[in-house]
Amino acid sequence: MIREAMKSMRFIFGASQPIVATEDGVRIELPVPLLSGKRDARIANLEPDAHTVHLDHGATICDSRLLAGALCIPDPYPLAEQTRQAYETVIRSCQDYALVRIWNYVPHINQHTGDLEAYRAFCKGRSEAFADHQLAMPAASAVGIHHPFLIIAFIATRDPVVHVENPEQVPAYCYPDTYGPRPPSFSRASLIHGGDGRTRAFVSGTAAIKGHASMYSGSLADQVEVTLDNLSIMQREVAKHRSGMPESCKPLLGDTTIYIRKPDHAAEIIRMLDSKDLLSPTSRVVHADICRAELLVEIETQDPDIAAASA
Repeated sequence: MIREAMKSMRFIFGASQPIVATEDGVRIELPVPLLSGKRDARIANLEPDAHTVHLDHGATICDSRLLAGALCIPDPYPLAEQTRQAYETVIRSCQDYALVRIWNYVPHINQHTGDLEAYRAFCKGRSEAFADHQLAMPAASAVGIHHPFLIIAFIATRDPVVHVENPEQVPAYCYPDTYGPRPPSFSRASLIHGGDGRTRAFVSGTAAIKGHASMYSGSLADQVEVTLDNLSIMQREVAKHRSGMPESCKPLLGDTTIYIRKPDHAAEIIRMLDSKDLLSPTSRVVHADICRAELLVEIETQDPDIAAASA
């Protein structure tokens, strides 16, 4: 008997233009230049009979356990209002599921749009949407692209979810108003406790921030060290919610994306991570702007998909 192929949500880095396609699931082609590593990131695997719903500027796919989706909004201005509307769409799409992880690709994230920096305008719209629905904050990342599109990809689940914070960082949703009129809306990590007893962790985009302050402006090596320290802390925090997991583990999980502001930093970052045996066949280095202008690198990491492991 031939088993039907599972559907999936996956990212394709290095695209010339953003695309959300729905063949065999949801495929998000990202205009984020790939500098090194694996181009394809498989985020979630769903059952062969998973149902696809087409949205304005995007789509979702869902089965009995998972929901995955993406929006790709052209010319998203004014950015705060367009972000709020996009997040209203995301939240409505996930009515029977709990949000776990969101990926945000924001146009020209460090430039001003109106009277606000783009990232602050984005945070304003996102925060307003979350506040309207009083939702728990999922893991997330937000990096900048040089295309006039707002791309939001997300996964949600009907399994139990735990959101985790870094004890050496102020929760992002509690940042002071020096960072904008509304704080960022995300947790440092989220975990899905699957019905089969396995746990899948998603660690948010992580950078050289302690408390709420950026560290070592202009120093790539120091920022990488602080970022890895934060990721190590998060792995210890995540391990507290896993059964049978060691307290000490590597800072990076199975699938890792390293966002760097300057492409000519790629070789140095690869050398630093390789010397610590932290690169895997599913790692990639890509070129994107980081949410704060002084930050040079951001790293996100996650467990392989539970469904993929059992397929």
